Amino acid sequence: MFADKLSQWITEIVIPYINETKKNLTLQCNVQAILLIDCWSVHQSVEFLSWMKEQHGRVIHIHFIPANYECTYLI
Repeated sequence: MFADKLSQWITEIVIPYINETKKNLTLQCNVQAILLIDCWSVHQSVEFLSWMKEQHGRVIHIHFIPANYECTYLI
């Protein structure tokens, strides 16, 4: 269930945002975006990571924020 919602968020929110940002910054299509997400188990699930690699591997590079470091990355 959570993987479905996460996939929906990536498809409906993140990808359009990345595409619009690339357009506004006149970046090439092959420039990868970095997605910072926490180490929640659904983010690290084989199901989600396989889907991301298959569907958006050329668009998004995933970087995991270590547990309890979310505040550090927000600064």
